[in-house]
Amino acid sequence: RIAHTLDQIELEQADEATAAFWRMAVNLNKYRTAVLGHGVILQAIELLGGNGTIEDFSVLPRLMRDNVVYENWEGTHNVLLAQVQRDMRRYQLHEPFIAHLRGLIERLATAELAAEMSESLTQIEAEIDLVLAMDALTAAIYFRPLMDRLTDLFYAACLAVEGDWELAKKEDKSKRRLAAFYYNRRVAGRAASEIHYYDDQVSRLSSEL
Repeated sequence: RIAHTLDQIELEQADEATAAFWRMAVNLNKYRTAVLGHGVILQAIELLGGNGTIEDFSVLPRLMRDNVVYENWEGTHNVLLAQVQRDMRRYQLHEPFIAHLRGLIERLATAELAAEMSESLTQIEAEIDLVLAMDALTAAIYFRPLMDRLTDLFYAACLAVEGDWELAKKEDKSKRRLAAFYYNRRVAGRAASEIHYYDDQVSRLSSEL
């Protein structure tokens, strides 16, 4: 979605709000995907045990080294987040970003998931206002976990939109289930015991993916 938006910008098919959304989205995405990628590689190494650390057994050690480069090459986590905060303060980029995200959520066919995502977005938006009312140094203490939730909500909404398309075109519910699962775990922060039929959902997603 972010790459498609860049295509629109370069082809002069995007308005100012779309360009503003992209500027914030690309910095958040650089940061968040690097963090999540690091965690995935660590888990993969753990699955293989000691063999996961051996160079000639799997590609994982190289992927771990590569990901450290990805995490730092175009700006460390804190540098990217500091840039996002400056852009929010100077240009109010969070407003077109939130408007774009709300548009995705409003498109969703699953009313229950859409309502939960919308409520989360409203809460995050209120927290952003509180954080931006602080001085930049104090705000930095609260900014990172808040941006984690906002970016994860964006990912969940993108997955849900794709899930609706796959259900309509392919009669495939797997991505819609994945979107709901990702939302529950990463955005809502629900524990496994709070998610109905958690074990069945994990089993279904594992077999589908």
